Order: sequence, then structure tokens, then C-alpha cells
Amino acid sequence: MRSKNEKLRFFSLRLSIAFAFLALSAVLVRAQTDPPDPPADDETVEPMPPPAPFEDPGVDGDPTPKEDLSVLGEPLLDGTLDLEVAGEEVDLPDALVPSQTATPPTCDGYNGSVTPLAIVQSKPHYFLYGGQPMLMVGVSADAGCHLDLEDGNVCRVGSLPGVTPAFPQSYPQILADAKAKGLNKIRLWVAFGGDPNGPTTTNTPTKQARNQPFLREGATYRLDQPNKDYFDRLRAVVIEAKKADLFVEVTFFSPFQGDHPDTKSLWLASNHLAKAPKADGSGLEEVGFTDLRWFALRSDASHPADDRMRQYQKNVIDWTIKWLWCYDNVWWEIANEPERADVDPILAAQWQQQMIAHTQQTEKTYPRLTARRLIAV
Repeated sequence: MRSKNEKLRFFSLRLSIAFAFLALSAVLVRAQTDPPDPPADDETVEPMPPPAPFEDPGVDGDPTPKEDLSVLGEPLLDGTLDLEVAGEEVDLPDALVPSQTATPPTCDGYNGSVTPLAIVQSKPHYFLYGGQPMLMVGVSADAGCHLDLEDGNVCRVGSLPGVTPAFPQSYPQILADAKAKGLNKIRLWVAFGGDPNGPTTTNTPTKQARNQPFLREGATYRLDQPNKDYFDRLRAVVIEAKKADLFVEVTFFSPFQGDHPDTKSLWLASNHLAKAPKADGSGLEEVGFTDLRWFALRSDASHPADDRMRQYQKNVIDWTIKWLWCYDNVWWEIANEPERADVDPILAAQWQQQMIAHTQQTEKTYPRLTARRLIAV
């Protein structure tokens, strides 16, 4: 039992905390009332000179963002800082919500309707699935369950037969373990800035080709052709996750993952690893970014070689959606860590806006989707 004085001190402390919290909330709400205008679709981007060997192609002077682009320039959702909403109780299910739609072996020819994961309209900090609010608790580090990886401690699809040393398939057991421990979310990366494996004697060109979304012909990659085996493995992991009631954040790009001096990126022109059809259709020609930092920066006609590469990034998005649109346990993420320290964060955000717009446009071609899928940044 507290004494009268102790009770008064305790009440005074609680009152002080409450007033401090309300004062802070008021400041935050006032800051929210006049959000920055989103960049216009037709906003002119100042032409930039070709980057010198050590020049940042995206930064022109002070790289500090001049506006809040934490949500890509969009205003904060109404009510996200409302104390009544923040304190509202939500009845969450006691167990994982079961799958709501069928799990077809492929999306080709699938005629069923698909209602993807959504958010609760009045409580946007909760996800909504099968009419029930839910939380996502999972892992992001093991993002290569569909890859032929040489790290024995990560989620992977396993090595090609006859390869020594062998790295056996691990993803079915890892996904089952995740479910058993009460997790309900994993992550998968699609296109990398380099090879996901480090240089080893067993990391052969065949294995490197197996870990890229583009078809390899000889010593180069065709940026206009998908690696069907790659996307089949991506789909197999998504199906296995769905069987375990796991949701999958599918990340289209990891621009700088695998980018190190001993790994040659197929996206970089100076590595001579990528080809695409010529504009006149007379054959193939080498293509690539003039600087890998352009991977995640908005470019324009003043950089034709870099601007052309956007179409091949859009190919990655189109192919990923084609293979996975019919699974309701998937949402998209544009990129993992595109805001590298030596690039302009404004241009990186604008690049993500371009990719978001293309993703939404591509999904419109799949009328069996009953709602637009969530897109993360």
C-alpha cells in the first residue's frame, strides 16, 4: 500500500508525463497539417554532366533532402498521429489467418480472383487479410531462399547436381521452422547489383547465371529475355511460404548488393556483360549503366545510355508480377537500401516513384486482382 504522499507523487509524475506526451503530440500534429507537396509528374530534372571517375552522378552540392521524402513526398495518412486512433484497441486473431484463395502451381491461365493483403483503412498501421487485422512478424535477412548460395547458414535453393562442395536445399525446413516459431513474414530479393555469391573456385559462370533474372547466352546476359528457371524457383519459394501461412515481401531490386571489386555487375556497361536488341532490330548491342549509381537514380534524356536501362529494370518488375500475381501472400517492395550515402536521396526517391508508377500500371493488366497490391519503399 502506498502512503498518501506517495500516491500524490505518483499521480503528479503520471500527470507530468501525460502533459509532456500531449505537448509532443501537438507539435507532431501541427507539423503534419501542412505536408510537403509531392513532386509533380512532369517536374523537370536539371540535366547533369557525365560523372567523372570519382564524381557522384546524383549529388550536386549539399545532398541533404530539402523536403520530407520518407514516404516519397506523399502527405502522412490522416489519423496516424491522432491519440484516439493510436490508443484504439484492435482485436487480433489468436492464430495465423489461413490462406484465403487457392494456391495454383502457376499463374499462367489462372482464372480465380485474388484479393491481396491490404491495410485496415481506419487503422493503417495494421495489415488486413481475410477480413481480419493482423501484425507482420518475421525476418528480412534471409532474402535468397530461391538462390544457389554458398553460405551454409542461409536460406537457399541448393546447389546444382555434381557441384563440390555441395550446399543442400534449406528453404523448406527454414520456412517450416519460421511458422513453428510463430513468424509469418519473409523477404525475397529479385535483381542484384552484382553476384550474390563472393568470388570462389566453385562460383562458376553457370552458377552466376543461375542467380540472375536475365537469360544468359554465352558470356553475356539478354536483358530482354527472362531466366525462366530463376522465376520458377522464385515462385516455388512463394508457394512453399503460402503453404506455411507465411507472407512474402518481394523486393524487385537490391541495387548495391554484391557490388564489390571482385564481382562484375551485369548492369555496368564497362563490364561488357549485358546485351539488348538494337533500336532498328538489326541485332544485339552491349548496354549498361555508365556508373552503377545510376541504378537507383532518376535519369533523363541527357543520359541516354542510363535512361535506356530503365526499360530493363521494368522488365524485372513485369516478369516478377507475371510469375507471382496470383498469390495473395505477396506484396512488392521497390528496392533494398537504394539511398546509398554517395547518391542524391531526392533522385533516389524519384526513381522509386517511377518504378511505383510502372508497377501499378503493370498490375492493371491482371483483371483477376480485386485490389491494388501494397507497395513498400
